[in-house]
Parts: sequence; structure tokens; C-alpha cells
Amino acid sequence: MNRSGLSTSGHRAVLQIEPREILVVLDDLALPLGRLRLRIRGGTGGHNGLESIVMQFGTEEIPRLRIGIGEAPPEGSVDYVLSRFFEEEKRLLDRQSIAQWKR
Repeated sequence: MNRSGLSTSGHRAVLQIEPREILVVLDDLALPLGRLRLRIRGGTGGHNGLESIVMQFGTEEIPRLRIGIGEAPPEGSVDYVLSRFFEEEKRLLDRQSIAQWKR
């Protein structure tokens, strides 16, 4: 995931599309669980996968949809991002009909 730019740029070359014609969907620790943020351009916000894509394309003019997963615990973000939802999160997501998704 942290090297998403490699595969994304390969697809871009095959499909012959411009960066503005791509929608990058990514998790965001800075947004509350379930919150969405759609932008047509901008910085990486420290997201390694998005940073890889921006570096490969040479532009921040890439639409992106950030999906909030909530703040990671002090122990670190890697295990948190890759883990299954906590029970209290599942209850929230059950109401939104997406409980089967992983972070």
C-alpha cells in the first residue's frame, strides 16, 4: 500500500488517462470513523500510499476520497490500520451497513 504509486502509474500508462481522471480512495487516521472527505487536489497529509502516487505522477492534482478510520491508539498506527474493527466500531458500522469491511 505504501508504494501505490508504482501500480497506479502502470495502470495510468496502459489506460492513457490523466491524473485528474483517477480517484484515489484511502484511509485517514485524522478523520472520525466513517467520515468522508472528497478533494480534487491537495497534499498527502502524511499518507504514504498517496505520497507514492503523488511522487510517481509529479502532481498533487489527483482527486482523492479519504475515509475516516479514527485516531490510532498510542501504541502505533500500523497494527491499528491493519486490524479488524473493534466491537464498538462494528455497532456504528452496522448502522451504516458496512460492518463486513476491514479498515
